[in-house]
Amino acid sequence: MARFKAILSDIDGTLTDSEDVHRDGFVAINRQLGVEFSPEEIEGGVGVALKDKYEELKSRFNQDISYQDWADRLAAYYVLHSDKVKVLPGVKPFLAKADQAGMKIAAVTNAQKTEADINIGRLGNQADLVQFTLSVEDFPRPKPAPDGYLMGADKLGIDPKDILVLEDSPVGVAAAKAAGMTVIQIQKDPKLINKNADLIVESLDDPKVAAFVGLGPDLRSVPRMAG
Repeated sequence: MARFKAILSDIDGTLTDSEDVHRDGFVAINRQLGVEFSPEEIEGGVGVALKDKYEELKSRFNQDISYQDWADRLAAYYVLHSDKVKVLPGVKPFLAKADQAGMKIAAVTNAQKTEADINIGRLGNQADLVQFTLSVEDFPRPKPAPDGYLMGADKLGIDPKDILVLEDSPVGVAAAKAAGMTVIQIQKDPKLINKNADLIVESLDDPKVAAFVGLGPDLRSVPRMAG
């Protein structure tokens, strides 16, 4: 029997992998403005809200481009290269098994709605299991504030203590813990691990995930849905 009534999941880096598209787009659009960020700075921005990145761009490099113009350029690049977005290992069978166990599923992301919708669409048939998506435009403060996750809990009508969060970034883990939720962090990079997560794994097909959630001993035994 599942330990939780619902799942609220981050999207990029958790369900899908669009790291290359994000990185290349961030570099390309900022380069058009004559701005260069170091690889370390780009890596350190994982999970950080776009508006916060914009404020850094504006303050450090004296850019006068509007936030909306800058964000629209990034979104256009993302749409153009969205075919490179991949579904991460274990995601589809995990969502299928969670749905079969009666768990509600929704998503909360610091990404813009355009990107969020594209990434969820990459899940194929499992996209229909996601009841709703809250993107950064929907809540007052981005992660690491708990606003998005608390809004998700309210929309589901479920107590935060009965919700499992899936995250990859340190700021996402912080947001979920601040909301009073249990968190699994899916992360391979030791530098990006938040030790406050309740379980840390490299992918959702790790057998520890199924055991932790109460979905069975090993997700790799779950039949994969087409799509």
